[in-house]
Amino acid sequence: MDKQNHQKSIPFDYTRLHTYSGYLNDKDKLLKSASGGAVTAIAEEIIYRGGVVFGASYSKDFKRSEYRCVDNLDDLELLKGSKYCETAKEIIVENNQVKSVFSVLEDMLNEDRLVLFVGLGCDVGAVRSYCDNKRLKTEKLFLVDILCHGPTSATVHRQFVDNLEKKYKSKIQQFTVRYKKEGWTPPYIHVEFESGRVYETRFYDSLYGFAFSNFTRESCYNCKFKGENHKSDMTCGDYWGLTNSMSGWNENGVSIMIVKTERGEELIKMLDGANYHIEEADTAFALENNHMYFECNKKKAYYNQFGKDVSERGLFYAVMHSPISVKAKVKYALPKNVIDVLIRTKHKAKKILRKV
Repeated sequence: MDKQNHQKSIPFDYTRLHTYSGYLNDKDKLLKSASGGAVTAIAEEIIYRGGVVFGASYSKDFKRSEYRCVDNLDDLELLKGSKYCETAKEIIVENNQVKSVFSVLEDMLNEDRLVLFVGLGCDVGAVRSYCDNKRLKTEKLFLVDILCHGPTSATVHRQFVDNLEKKYKSKIQQFTVRYKKEGWTPPYIHVEFESGRVYETRFYDSLYGFAFSNFTRESCYNCKFKGENHKSDMTCGDYWGLTNSMSGWNENGVSIMIVKTERGEELIKMLDGANYHIEEADTAFALENNHMYFECNKKKAYYNQFGKDVSERGLFYAVMHSPISVKAKVKYALPKNVIDVLIRTKHKAKKILRKV
């Protein structure tokens, strides 16, 4: 698509944006990071300079997503990887006290710390509003939002985790929805249990993947933080549209960094070329292949019924009673139910044959 057609398909003035692409040079670190690891690289630089980083982390039991404030590289590991469900706006501090993420961020700014906040566009907008209302000094605050498709509900996530622990009769000790089993794409769910067993499946072949694609928060279908209304200094995400014949390609993931403010340019300058490969990218091309920067997903006709079914009958029931093809239902059912039935039937048949 030529530049003129790009301009026609992008419904806002993007000419003041500066866009970059990049990836971590360390392959092991890249494989553990979402996309090209831009947020990881920036967060490390903030910590090296004595600052703190706010981002989404799973709770200790992996049953919810919550914000965390970290100031060291070991804890930064907890923030890596995408979280595809609603994130609680709470932080557990000393003595298991629970505070709002906004009040903890205020404390850090009042201590004159360098602060990086990474979250969805709505959360970044809330931080911006909170700081304005409190008249906080924000000279050391950097805001990064994630290219957002809209998170699914916390209920979906919890049910999925609960169902896995029930099925495998063991507690989860590792959980990710962006495991790079085959490189950058397709993403896998990878779960490790205390028993040593492992659950693995392509994300979009899972019940969780179906819910993420079809059942986001209702407000996400009319998001106020798209296009010109991003409140961040920089937006980061996967550089969809890039191919292996183009400059900047890496089979294990590439980030797109769309910079809106001078503060965002400061973040770009922090990136060390020895650790992070970075180059300029064409803004129009990047946006054309990443419509979620300026568009919302469309609400499905069965949205309300799906939510009701999840609440009253559970995630599996909700997916199986959605108006999708039989082939699709088999795909979602196989990893969870049918294979187990086939295995049990096979074992039962062998026992019968032995008796005969």
